Amino acid sequence: MKIVMFCAGGLSSSLLMTKMRDAAKLRNLECTIEAYGARSFQRLVGADVLLIAPQVKYLHKTYAKEVKIPYAFIDMKSYGNMNGEAVLDLALDTLNNANNPE
Repeated sequence: MKIVMFCAGGLSSSLLMTKMRDAAKLRNLECTIEAYGARSFQRLVGADVLLIAPQVKYLHKTYAKEVKIPYAFIDMKSYGNMNGEAVLDLALDTLNNANNPE
C-alpha cells in the first residue's frame, strides 16, 4: 500500500510521516508513506490513498476535481499531536471504505 500525504511546507508532515512508518512497522504492515507539497498531483501515480494536512484543507475543491483515488483530511488534533497511529488508521479506513462501499 502506498500512502501519500499533501501538506504546506513539509517540516511537520515529515515528522508525522516518520511516526506513521513506525506505527506501520509495529503492526507489520507493508506500506510506503510519502509527503509532498499541496499540489503535487503527479506524485499520486501508483498511490492507494491520499491524506491531506489541515493547513491545506482550504484546497478541498481542487482535490475534489483533481484526485482520482480515495482521500481524507487529517484532523487538527491528530496532526498537532503527531499521532501516527491515528493518521495511519485514517488512511486504512479511507482505503477500506473506498473498496467496500456501503
